[in-house]
Amino acid sequence: MTVSVLPTELATSAVVSMLRAATASLSAVMVYDHRIPPAGVSTPYGLVLAVDSPDPDGPPWSDDEADATLTFQLDAVGKRRDQAQWLADRLRAAVIGRTGPNWTNAVSVSGWVSADRRTTGQYGRVDREGSPRFELYVARAQYELAFTPA
Repeated sequence: MTVSVLPTELATSAVVSMLRAATASLSAVMVYDHRIPPAGVSTPYGLVLAVDSPDPDGPPWSDDEADATLTFQLDAVGKRRDQAQWLADRLRAAVIGRTGPNWTNAVSVSGWVSADRRTTGQYGRVDREGSPRFELYVARAQYELAFTPA
């Protein structure tokens, strides 16, 4: 029996690419794929973090590791609370938005299909970070993306 293994790096890169494409029309918004953005970046911006390694799943008894679910955290960062919430709403729509029965924005990983997407944990919480002169507001949300071999 052959077991397919979801390439985590490709899946994370695909999520970053999808979010960049989905936010391309928003002026001066960038999505980064690491915890700390480059120096001099303007707000608002988004950060993508792969939270866990793939969680295998699938039909019991036959191929229980055929599918994989990845958990991502998306941080929407702004100099003001409303900026962070505004971007968080757009990132959420990009991840879980649908046009009819299909996802509005495809996540393409060679040999895999994005089978399900959902919000996990808390959504909508905004934290204020940093000293008063340099404070930022961060709206965090986690999403699970389930993939199945194509």
